[in-house]
Amino acid sequence: QQQSGSDDIFDRLALLTAKALGSSAAFVSLADRGDDEIVFAGITGLPEIPAGQRVPLSQTICRHVVASGEPLAIANTTTHPLGKDDATIRKLGIGSYLGVPLAAEDGSVVGVLCTVDRHARAWSPAQVEIAEGLATAVMTEIGLRSTIAAAARQADERHAIVESALDCIVAMDADGVVTEFNPAAERTFGYRREDAIGRPLSDLIIPPESRDGHIRGLRHHVQTGEVTVLGKRMRLTAMRADGSRFPVELTSARIDGDSPSFVGFIRDISETVAAENDLKAAESRYRSLIENIPLVTYMNSVDEPFTSLYMSPQIEALLGYTPEEWALQPELATESVHPDDRPRTQALA
Repeated sequence: QQQSGSDDIFDRLALLTAKALGSSAAFVSLADRGDDEIVFAGITGLPEIPAGQRVPLSQTICRHVVASGEPLAIANTTTHPLGKDDATIRKLGIGSYLGVPLAAEDGSVVGVLCTVDRHARAWSPAQVEIAEGLATAVMTEIGLRSTIAAAARQADERHAIVESALDCIVAMDADGVVTEFNPAAERTFGYRREDAIGRPLSDLIIPPESRDGHIRGLRHHVQTGEVTVLGKRMRLTAMRADGSRFPVELTSARIDGDSPSFVGFIRDISETVAAENDLKAAESRYRSLIENIPLVTYMNSVDEPFTSLYMSPQIEALLGYTPEEWALQPELATESVHPDDRPRTQALA
């Protein structure tokens, strides 16, 4: 809220206040009670006070309005108890004072709209009401600035998140044209951001054989609203700028507005897929070994009722049961043992 130097909008609001109330001077002051500071954000008719000047709040008559949250009308500062001993009032030669609070929606006072005259004068209830109406206009401007500042901060925060994300963040509009391409996407796909933005996403990272399906699916969703992939984690094949292909994990979301847009979070899972393939190959080699030795290999749960977790196919040649039958009938593990040996095998279990 507080700034240094002249502020054209607050200056115009101060001038409007002076004209509306027929006073010689007016100013918009913004207060910070915690720091005991007040800044003259906009001012007219008081050349002794430069716009943007900061002074201790406790040394100004405005402190009473900030503290009470109520208008303060002083017809004659030389006789009024709050004005006659005020050093700033005497120094500036102010004969009368009217201050109304600048109050936020939560009731907190963020400043004072003041109008003054060099001579004593009465302030009518109608003039106080006019000043309060102009104070509302000041607060509207302050609120607008706060909203703009908050939006700018949010935009900066979103930008920081997008820029620092380890995953690729790629956004496109309803026509499939790229609108965002973060640094991770640049590194992963091999395009510079400025080269990617404005081009169809399908021409950049989607393999040729999948492009028509992507375009049809996007068009169908935009026209009907039907959802098939949004919000789901999917594994797809993507393409780099050099034409090489690699597996990715994609999660996408829709952002509603005047026209829908879409953002995709993409992760290169080449290492994950390679590890999964290595594990599958190792399992296949182990299974081939187990199923080709002249022994039955099995795995059961350790708690009763015992459940077959794995049974090698040699069981069928030995006992006449397929691995599937063995899994469906847990009691076979006990029934296949000779009655004389059952107590000993149960004790081992």
